[in-house]
Amino acid sequence: MAEIGTYTVSILLKAQENISNAVRKAVDSLNQLRDESNRLGSSIKEVGKISLGVISGFIGFNIFSQVSSWVRESVNAFSVFEAESLRLASLSREAGQSIEGLAAGLRVVASAAARELAVSGKEAVTALGNLVKAGLSGREAALALKDAIMLAKIENVDFATASANLVQVMAQFGVAGSEAKRVVDALVNASRLGIGSANDFAQGLANVGATARAMGMSLEETTSWLIVLERRFGSAQEAGTHLNRFLLELYEIAGKLGVPIHDLDGSLRSTTKVMLDVVNIVKMGGMSFDELQEKLKGVDIRALKALFTFTQMNESIAELAEEVSRSGSAWETYMRYLETTEGKMARLKAENDRLMRSIGEGASAILTMVAPSFLK
Repeated sequence: MAEIGTYTVSILLKAQENISNAVRKAVDSLNQLRDESNRLGSSIKEVGKISLGVISGFIGFNIFSQVSSWVRESVNAFSVFEAESLRLASLSREAGQSIEGLAAGLRVVASAAARELAVSGKEAVTALGNLVKAGLSGREAALALKDAIMLAKIENVDFATASANLVQVMAQFGVAGSEAKRVVDALVNASRLGIGSANDFAQGLANVGATARAMGMSLEETTSWLIVLERRFGSAQEAGTHLNRFLLELYEIAGKLGVPIHDLDGSLRSTTKVMLDVVNIVKMGGMSFDELQEKLKGVDIRALKALFTFTQMNESIAELAEEVSRSGSAWETYMRYLETTEGKMARLKAENDRLMRSIGEGASAILTMVAPSFLK
């Protein structure tokens, strides 16, 4: 019994020493947080000085109580982060993959995205989970994570909505996770060029994407035609429905107007070229809507409405496609957000969250070691 008692005391003394080390590490982390706040600009610097002054006062009054409380919160932050990553790993692992190994990898990816984009670790791992739920593999979700976070924050929508919209457009146009940036840029550019939001254009593309891709159209081409209709209909979803119907009946319309759909060598002409020829013939003919309806008897009214609307456009589809294809738009928009006061505060909160998870991971290991001696 004396040996057992001596062993227990030695364990507790070792735990006390480790906890003291964790406390010192927590204080050092608070100093790191102060340094981070200094980097965020003069206004944030003043807030940091005041906050650290208050924290210093508390520590001077009761250092162990205050820092211990912060360590407990840190343990909780890490435990939530760890549990969510394990749950996600169990859902997304492939045959032969270790859940623990995959979870650790997902935590690394989420932590990197959280630090770069100024969100919490929990938000980042939640976004990963939403991408997996929307249909991506764990690997594809990891590649698309930053783009999904940017889309959600730029549009001020939840991660589930942003992830679902992103994955749907990716699936319709065969875009891999490594190219998710291309989809987000196209949506952000469409929002800038049109009336609605990037979220609206994602829903509009959902109504036409499958048909457009089947007819050989790219994401950027389809989005350009969608913008033309959206500017006049006022709704990207309605524009998508009408564009889809127009594409489904394009070859019938072309046949009735005498527009060839094959080149001289017998190969199928590009859909955009056929569309432009159809629009030009109707435009040059100066037909009213009633005359067009008579000429194209049997064609769906939505296809006719889309065609008649295209005859009134003064935009260049080639120029629109170039604008929609502009790379880096989402990143530029997000960086501008991070330079605002709200963005700087988000950086500070994200850095605090990172430090808490780091402290929490170390303290969790201590608790895991000590707990068995109390449960005997």
